[in-house]
Amino acid sequence: MPNRRDALIQTFTELTEPIRIEAVRALRKISEIESTNIISKLPSSVEDQRAGIAWAISRSGNFVLDDLIRTMVDDDARRWAAYILGIQDRESYIGKIEALRNRDPEVYFAVTVLWKIIGSWIYKTKEY
Repeated sequence: MPNRRDALIQTFTELTEPIRIEAVRALRKISEIESTNIISKLPSSVEDQRAGIAWAISRSGNFVLDDLIRTMVDDDARRWAAYILGIQDRESYIGKIEALRNRDPEVYFAVTVLWKIIGSWIYKTKEY
């Protein structure tokens, strides 16, 4: 019988978007206490599941960088890892990402580009 984490992740591929949105919100709450277990699902998940897992983990901000680096098993997982880290507070992680630079310079670059964009004054500018 699947646990609550696995059941929520499964909904990302099986149910309608409004239900998936509620499921990802629930997964985000669970990630506050189960982040290692949730992030460990990233490598074996399919694309829609990875999107939900990445959103939940990134919004909670509760992950161990080494665990995230271990999830980078293919290009899609690398992109989601860059997203998770790239939307975190730059100052909280800048001193911790040397292992990422050594392991995967492209993901390191993507993260620093995201930090640059998100930190720019233009990031939240709206068109009228």
